[in-house]
Amino acid sequence: MDAYILTGGLSSRMGYPKSELIFRGKKFREIIANKLDKVGFKNIYTIGCNELYWADFPDKLNRGSSLTGIITVLLNARENYNAIFSCDSPILDNELLIKLSSDKKFVGIKNNRINPFPAIYCKEDLNIFIKEYDRNNFRIIDIIKKLNYNYFDLDKYQNIININSKSDFYRIKRIRRNYD
Repeated sequence: MDAYILTGGLSSRMGYPKSELIFRGKKFREIIANKLDKVGFKNIYTIGCNELYWADFPDKLNRGSSLTGIITVLLNARENYNAIFSCDSPILDNELLIKLSSDKKFVGIKNNRINPFPAIYCKEDLNIFIKEYDRNNFRIIDIIKKLNYNYFDLDKYQNIININSKSDFYRIKRIRRNYD
């Protein structure tokens, strides 16, 4: 299975592209890619909307939204099932990554809410995502509810930390455990 990391663009809350943030000497996207490689994902790509920052595939719709990232992945995907990760979660549990390397459509539930990343998305659902985009429905959670996806409990994986703000970033910098 191939893996894709959504690198996005300039984060409005962070004020700086999250994929370019440095944690323990490596950029977030490098940390995630290294972990994905270690658990056996065949190919690892990045999707981004900001041409100033490195990406294997530019966001086809140049919106920088999570939905257009999913659409770009599925447009470029060579396989039916594709793991998609956001660059703002550099700390990932190995057990979770191994679970995600299966060939099923999986989306996580965290605090009883659908969490669109990390997840396994199906290329066969591309037309549904495009149709919802064309209808100006950018709420991935609403789209996922229409699809036949399996859910897994992200709450049981303690090492998933989403970085959305400078305070989140400073919080992970204080973590002493090794997540490599």
